[in-house]
Amino acid sequence: MERRFERDANLPAFGCDLASLEALHDEVQKSLGVDPELARTRIDITLSGEELSFESFSELTAYGGLSDTITDFYMRVGLRAMTLEQRDFTVSAKSSWSTCTCRAVSTDVAWCAGTVDIGRDFARRNRRWYWWFRGPLLATALQGIPVALLIVALQLTIVGVPMPWPRWLAMGIGVIATAAIFWRQVTLFPFVTVVVRQKESWFKRHSTEINIAAAVIAALAAVAAIFVHK
Repeated sequence: MERRFERDANLPAFGCDLASLEALHDEVQKSLGVDPELARTRIDITLSGEELSFESFSELTAYGGLSDTITDFYMRVGLRAMTLEQRDFTVSAKSSWSTCTCRAVSTDVAWCAGTVDIGRDFARRNRRWYWWFRGPLLATALQGIPVALLIVALQLTIVGVPMPWPRWLAMGIGVIATAAIFWRQVTLFPFVTVVVRQKESWFKRHSTEINIAAAVIAALAAVAAIFVHK
């Protein structure tokens, strides 16, 4: 009889460069406790309309067709089939998923727990500023804000509070901005951002923050427009 253990963890949204991700890979590979030739690596990267698979980071870095950043990827580190013991560690982040996860499978429960801790600590050290609301909380908030604005506006209208057209316009802009964030949340708030090469433009590097700031200002203006009397 063979007994296997599985441990997994949801990771906060994080960002790093390719060298840092390779350092995570090397740390997990070292924990396998075997010669590197007995270890196997697989890195899957999804780009627009294609999926690439690499068997090493040297092969990955030598490929010149990568975009500046990677947000969809799967990394697996484990023992080759020729070994008697099973040890596998994976990190998965897909734009269509609602979470980023790391998972360890082995006959050694201590190894499973230790490698999951390695993945969790790595994500915590490199987490993005929006990590605390990425996921179900963000989706709920972005769906609820437009509904709340409309309910408040209708209630104020019913009780006789005047709602001139500038307020309706401001509220509409806020609803549209919130809906745009919800629609583009995968692009604006990716769970994982692996930087392949640094972008030179300051505006490109901070495009997410600029877009979010503009949308938040629009949403706040919509709320203020409902309660501020002309």
